[in-house]
Amino acid sequence: MKKIIYLNWDITDAMRMSDEWDSWRYDLEYEIDNMRDKEIFAECKNQNFAQQYLSHAENTIIKNDAGDSSALSLINDLKESIKEHEACLIFMKALQIITITNRAGVVPKLAQTQAEMKEGSGTTREIKKLIIKAAIRNIFKKYPDMKKTLGAVWIKFDIVNKNIPFEIPKNKIHILGKGVYTVKKGKDKKGNEIVIIFKDKKKFSKPYAKRSLQKHINELK
Repeated sequence: MKKIIYLNWDITDAMRMSDEWDSWRYDLEYEIDNMRDKEIFAECKNQNFAQQYLSHAENTIIKNDAGDSSALSLINDLKESIKEHEACLIFMKALQIITITNRAGVVPKLAQTQAEMKEGSGTTREIKKLIIKAAIRNIFKKYPDMKKTLGAVWIKFDIVNKNIPFEIPKNKIHILGKGVYTVKKGKDKKGNEIVIIFKDKKKFSKPYAKRSLQKHINELK
């Protein structure tokens, strides 16, 4: 059975221009592709991306005591509708358009201000990508004949990379700065598997979700 992805729904609340955006968009596109497969859809139609999103919306309304019974009624209607395969795909594609539109410019002022306050967020993203890609290359180099899948990479991640130092390439130091980075696997408070990145032995930025390794694996195959 397909493993359900649990997303950081706070991102959709504010449509933030932040470090998590790439992972959010990748997960959304990944889930849309999954839902094209009718067998996968049938396995998880009551607990897929769309159902999670509507449950989040419902909980948010209730938590904030919005008191809008019509909105809750609409959500319940949608939950029933998206149990049908085509309706679920249409809903998710609509959500994709909405998020892309917000990202393109219709960003709430508060969310935009918060993102702008994150010093060097673009630099942080670039560093994280460099380190993760370097770690995956190390695995492929040591095990050239291995299956290049997320599961296979995850098994060997710490075996190859734990306590191995990574440095910023010389041609990028003037942009990204100096530092010695290390990585190791871990779990967050919810039990989700993550990669923890350290800079000079201190935790660096937010951890990297296991699922986010997939796009780099695909690029490096």
